[in-house]
Amino acid sequence: MRVRLLMLSLFLAAAAGLTVFFFSPYAPVIEPLRPIEEIWDLEDARQESAAALVTRLERDGVPLGYDEESNTFYCPIPLDSVEWPALSLRAPGVPGLHMCFADDYLYDSPADAMAGGVAYQVFAYTDKEFSYFSLVFTGMTQVCLFGDESLFGDDDVPIEAAVAGGDRSVFYSARTHYRGGVTRASPKHNYRLEFTGKSNGKKKIPRDIPGIGESVKNLILIPMVYDRTLMRDRLSWDVYADSIPEDEPFGKRAVQYAELFVNDSYQGVYLMLEPFDYTEELLRAGEKHTETDYVYRVGLQRRKPWTDGAYFPGRGFALYYTPPGAEDHPFEGLSDYRDLIGETDDGAFWEKALERLDLTSMIRHMLLVQGGGYTDNVLNNLYIWADKTSGKTVYRFFPWDMDATWGDRENRIGPEFDYWIYFPTLDRLIDLDTEGSIRPLIVQEWQRLRAHTLSESFIEERLMQYVHELNDSGAAQRNGERWDFGVVLADAEPILTFLSVRLPLIDEAVSAIGNAQGRIEWLQYSDYENKSRQMKREWFALPQQEDTEGAP
Repeated sequence: MRVRLLMLSLFLAAAAGLTVFFFSPYAPVIEPLRPIEEIWDLEDARQESAAALVTRLERDGVPLGYDEESNTFYCPIPLDSVEWPALSLRAPGVPGLHMCFADDYLYDSPADAMAGGVAYQVFAYTDKEFSYFSLVFTGMTQVCLFGDESLFGDDDVPIEAAVAGGDRSVFYSARTHYRGGVTRASPKHNYRLEFTGKSNGKKKIPRDIPGIGESVKNLILIPMVYDRTLMRDRLSWDVYADSIPEDEPFGKRAVQYAELFVNDSYQGVYLMLEPFDYTEELLRAGEKHTETDYVYRVGLQRRKPWTDGAYFPGRGFALYYTPPGAEDHPFEGLSDYRDLIGETDDGAFWEKALERLDLTSMIRHMLLVQGGGYTDNVLNNLYIWADKTSGKTVYRFFPWDMDATWGDRENRIGPEFDYWIYFPTLDRLIDLDTEGSIRPLIVQEWQRLRAHTLSESFIEERLMQYVHELNDSGAAQRNGERWDFGVVLADAEPILTFLSVRLPLIDEAVSAIGNAQGRIEWLQYSDYENKSRQMKREWFALPQQEDTEGAP
């Protein structure tokens, strides 16, 4: 063991010498451990600097995450490292600087160092001064943003963005702005990044982002403000990805955890996600779709849901894609859907719904909503794709912002999670299906989802992977300390408890739908528009369940 450590130390020393030789003499690498007595002698011959001598540390020319307040750098290494990787960490631009480890991290295993968040001291000195800084090894991808934070807001701001994951690092120009709704009030901000060719560039450039993809133009960084498990959003995307065919447009997204640093300030754990590019998704369906189709996002109380000023209570729509030349009529693609959701005659509704709704995507979405308790993805955070390529408009459905899921707040659907979430259009269609043409599809799709996507084993396997990434990287603990959660480790138990109650109840509800004869009383709502408006406040009990009004 000692021989191996000696050889590694010699290798690191050689690497340090070669780095200084081939690069700038003002960009030294961190040297291996020196005896503490030697460090004391160096201290005695110098004054301790009032300011940190090292405020930027690079690996392969890419800056590491740095938290100025704690004077700590964070170095990503592969999470499952058994042996320590070779390190060449440089501090650019400080004349006459030398650095060496004052703590020997080689005596610890990478796993122990990461999970424990061990801070190793590094001694930095010049001819006249010395200072120390800490180095922490993390098993999580890190994102660093550098820019004028005072300008951050709704408008794009030019920045530099570094992404480092495991043994890969990249550094690109980008622009960013805050995103999100209620999360804007939180100090843990929600960001959207767009990669550009230069610091003030406007054109988006596809970039290779570690862990995400090789042609990434946009990234969003989700703070998961209200979810102390840090798992619900990611689980929702993994479940969604498993529920749909591999090549389906508006399908799975690349998603992973990252620790964020903004201008040398640690911001905690985020979810890094590549958002939909609407043009590219429509092109996957065929080039004609970009010339004819529309994409909208459903939201509560949008100010301008229709160009003609009409308003359907509780439902508004924001336009996300309109075909070229249709800018003067941006809501033309929703005209049939508006007629459908406002139709009061049951017979006319049934006929229009079967003609205009893509039942496959709608049923799949509804069952994910029910199984995972997606309380915010019915009249909000729901995309509608108006597909006009078949000579008529067919509406397809897919979700977004799936944070209010998996029992995130008990008062959303009751402490026992025992409510059928109001999904008005499809609920009405199921209720009217007295001849049994749709109800068997509900049963069939639910059985398919329960066999894998919504099986306890599939979900538990993913939760355990998240726990491993969050805890064994040390990131969950740092996030908890940063946001005053205390020393909090990731725990999947709240989600597993939710699943143990929720899934059997939806099993029961779907069985009741499949076996029902005639109309289904618990899916009937006479005051349709009023119920739609009150979707956030009222939930409807399953058969033989006691009615209990939900909290706002």
